Amino acid sequence: MAGASLLRLAVAVLAAAVCRNANVAAQTSDMGGYYNYMYAYGSYSSVGGGYYNAAYGKYSQVTGSWSWVYAYASTIGGGMYNSVYGTHGSVTGGWYNRVYRAFGTISGGHSHYVYGYAATVAGGMYCSAYGTASTVGGGWYQKNFGSYATNRCGYYNYVYGSYSTHGGGTSNWIYGRAYATTVGGHNHYTYSYSATVGGGMYNTAYGWNSDDTGNVGITIAGGWYNNAHGGFSTIHGGWDSWVDKPYAVVTGGSYNWNTGYANVIGGGNYNGAYTAWSTIGGGQSNRMYGNHNTIAGGHNSYIYSYASSIGGGMYNSVYGYVGNVGGGKWNRMYNSWGHIGGGYYNWNYSPWSSIGGGTNHWMYGKAYMTIAGGHNHYIYSYAGTIGGGMYNS
Repeated sequence: MAGASLLRLAVAVLAAAVCRNANVAAQTSDMGGYYNYMYAYGSYSSVGGGYYNAAYGKYSQVTGSWSWVYAYASTIGGGMYNSVYGTHGSVTGGWYNRVYRAFGTISGGHSHYVYGYAATVAGGMYCSAYGTASTVGGGWYQKNFGSYATNRCGYYNYVYGSYSTHGGGTSNWIYGRAYATTVGGHNHYTYSYSATVGGGMYNTAYGWNSDDTGNVGITIAGGWYNNAHGGFSTIHGGWDSWVDKPYAVVTGGSYNWNTGYANVIGGGNYNGAYTAWSTIGGGQSNRMYGNHNTIAGGHNSYIYSYASSIGGGMYNSVYGYVGNVGGGKWNRMYNSWGHIGGGYYNWNYSPWSSIGGGTNHWMYGKAYMTIAGGHNHYIYSYAGTIGGGMYNS
């Protein structure tokens, strides 16, 4: 009876040991735990402990629980439900992490996926790296599709451009083009090569042409709802401003439209520069339709000509090239090389002629005329002059 009891005890101990661990391959190591399997292809592999681990790859290592290594020389350092399918891959911890390509790495976190060669996810949750040598530094729901791309932190940021970077923020997207950057903020979109969005919300930088030819180096420094389309164009801040030609600039303000080559809008609201090499310094509702023009400021002023200027004021207009209105209100310069210094309701139809100021002056037809000031003067002759007073003709 005693011999039979000892025999039954030995059988039970042996059965428990067989059910606990299975080291099938030669020269494997099992440090402990339950149901740790190393099969025939797992030579020189190691299971450090835990539950339900499996090491199928040669020179592979598993520590943790419910984790599997299928690839050559790969490692799972801890955690649960982690898997490595790529050679020389590594999961150092966390839960539900997967490495599918060679030299891929997941440092920790939860529910990450690495599909890109030598790609890395450092932490966070629900992040994926599809691009070769791309990096997700952390955050939630981050996706890297471009090679050598970086997603540093934040959540719901997507990088499709190679060598591109998301610095942080939420719901930012870089599409298709390389060397693009978003530093932070919310809901930015970058479609252009080497473009930068520095912060703010709902800003967009993209090339106007379908092939993005020449539309590179776009910068939006911040603000809200800004759009920049031209190569090397810049929006420094503000909101709801548009730039869609190369080298154009909007430095701030709101609802400014810069659609001309190398134009500058310094600020203000509802200003528009539609041609080239022109400047609106600020103000509100000013419009520029000719090249090489300047509106320094003011309100509701218009230039329709070439190389003309309005210094300020309200409701002033220049129609002749190289014309100038210094300021005032409701002044009109219709001919070329003319000047209105200020005042209001002054109308100059004559070339090389000048109205210095005052109100309700008119110059018609002839050249080299001058009205220095006063009220309600009229000149119809060549090289005529009225120095001041009222109702002179």
